[in-house]
Amino acid sequence: MAYRIAVGTSDEVEIDQHFGSSRQFVVYEISGDGAITRLEARRNETDGVMGQHQEDRLRRTAALIEDCGLVLVSHIGPGAVNLLKQMGIDAQIGEGPVDAALAKLLRFRKRFMGGRQESTEE
Repeated sequence: MAYRIAVGTSDEVEIDQHFGSSRQFVVYEISGDGAITRLEARRNETDGVMGQHQEDRLRRTAALIEDCGLVLVSHIGPGAVNLLKQMGIDAQIGEGPVDAALAKLLRFRKRFMGGRQESTEE
């Protein structure tokens, strides 16, 4: 079973995007055997400005990653966290290299979840 992760990154190297103003999310998939695959980059329609968010813009951003089980960004506000939680998406804050964060996440899942993966397929 596969698990999808959306990462807020401007350059596909560093986690450096705030959820509400992220210009793109790169979606990765972790397969049942632990292989990490980059699936695609999804462009987000945003002005790139952080601060007070309009509800409809926040919902459009969340809908962009609705098939993911987790979003990893450098910053995220409580309103976005709550919206994502309602959609079944966990939010995590992180900084640094994307590949290191994905590897750490994979180790965590194997250690604490016995390698069990959640399905994103219907």
